Amino acid sequence: MNWFNLSFIGWLIVIVALALVAWKFDVAPFWIGVGALLLVGVGVITSVKHSKPRI
Repeated sequence: MNWFNLSFIGWLIVIVALALVAWKFDVAPFWIGVGALLLVGVGVITSVKHSKPRI
């Protein structure tokens, strides 16, 4: 397992947890989707940034 996969799995766990909390507080599903999509983008960017080889 490389660092990208490990980091991205961590982001997915955080996103699911935040979506469940938002759902519990009766946030509209549209906004839960928007927030999840935003966090997936941030997760991909940071995972790629931390996994690229350093020269």
